[in-house]
Amino acid sequence: MRRPVLFPAFLLLAAAALPGRPASAAPITIVNTGPGSGSTTVILDAAQWLAAEFIVSDSWLLTEVQGWIAPFETGDVRFRLYSDGGDVPGSPLFQQLLSIASTGSPDHPTAEWYGPSSLSWPIDPGSYWLAFEPLDTFDGDMLLPSPSALANEAFLREGAYTSFAFIGLGVRVFGEAIAEQPKPVSEESSSIALFGSVLLAASVHYWRRRLPAVSSGRR
Repeated sequence: MRRPVLFPAFLLLAAAALPGRPASAAPITIVNTGPGSGSTTVILDAAQWLAAEFIVSDSWLLTEVQGWIAPFETGDVRFRLYSDGGDVPGSPLFQQLLSIASTGSPDHPTAEWYGPSSLSWPIDPGSYWLAFEPLDTFDGDMLLPSPSALANEAFLREGAYTSFAFIGLGVRVFGEAIAEQPKPVSEESSSIALFGSVLLAASVHYWRRRLPAVSSGRR
């Protein structure tokens, strides 16, 4: 006759205390200015970089950043995230190169959303700048204006960013929300919980020894 198995209480308590792992969330749209209409354009090449400021009130893990770009000459564009430097980008935080192939010409621009994905850029609440920085051979335009353009924008020429009140860049930013971390358990609380677990385990052990034999129905 097989006796039923009873687990010690402290094992049950330990299992209940194990933190669960959150399921990975689908990317959330953090910034979306919409695409530029193309009624006007601004040059995007190695001699002129462009940037736009956005503000977040929560912590995020950025997974993808994009610009509404019409490429004329194939080349690399660096997508770089900066801290806030006031009216211009501050210190560089993250960056990712993306090779963009030509799809049109200055006379017939064809714009699309271009940008690196699979990023892992954690940010806290605050202001940030997303910059579009072509290298070497890339030549293109950013079509303007976007319907919900960001308030602060800037361009870089001759090695320094300059604030520009309104350019109208098309920008999109995606990410996952970063859950607030649980507060650490104090040493005193841990000691109390451990003492309670020991008492409960001892009580169950004592009670278990006095249980009568119970048939499990198995042989």
